[in-house]
Amino acid sequence: MLCLIITIHKLRLQSNETGTRNDRQDPRVDKRTILCYNYIMINIKTTIKEVVIPQLSLTQVEKGLDQRGYASALEKQFIKISKDNFDDCKEASSVKSTDDITINDILVDFKSTDVDKKFKMPNLISIAVLKNKYYSEKILYSFVTYSSKQNKVLDSHLLYIWELPWKHLEIQNLGKGQLQIKNMKNFIDDIDNLSTLSKDEWYQEFIKKGKIFYKDLIKKTEKRMEEWVC
Repeated sequence: MLCLIITIHKLRLQSNETGTRNDRQDPRVDKRTILCYNYIMINIKTTIKEVVIPQLSLTQVEKGLDQRGYASALEKQFIKISKDNFDDCKEASSVKSTDDITINDILVDFKSTDVDKKFKMPNLISIAVLKNKYYSEKILYSFVTYSSKQNKVLDSHLLYIWELPWKHLEIQNLGKGQLQIKNMKNFIDDIDNLSTLSKDEWYQEFIKKGKIFYKDLIKKTEKRMEEWVC
């Protein structure tokens, strides 16, 4: 706990001084600080997995809701339980925020999925936002599966964004580009096979995919423009 408190305080001071928490580029972040912060990141995942998620329940949720209704009910529970179990836990200020809650400066985005539905392609984050936040923020996804037929929560998986394997990700033409999971069912079935890339390697692959996306988008746009001829 002392390590956690000291580390958070130190990182916040460095953020105020430099305007960034990019420990990859800031030489003043020593190895001990990085090790402590890694411990915090792992500890938050463990606490959510072992303390918060087991308290989620559909017993008080009205049956027959659509996926949005179930997702909203579970998300509200998740936020409340997290606040009860973490001292430094803040709810997102806007529905457009990257996170649902922030725990010790780590952005946590809650995603639920109904295993009884055949197909779902959930949005994760705008690629423009991700590019700006990748090194300055830690983004953690809490994936929770439930069964609307059994009316219960089944399982959970907590992954930082760089742990998501690219074979299950795709950039779609929404806004400036939206990072999505191609097929949620396939992703959940294969969720133990995490990305083998380092955080830096994952980012380089992300930049590469982003450039390909925009080049393809230019080609599609030019082709559509050709159709608009008098």
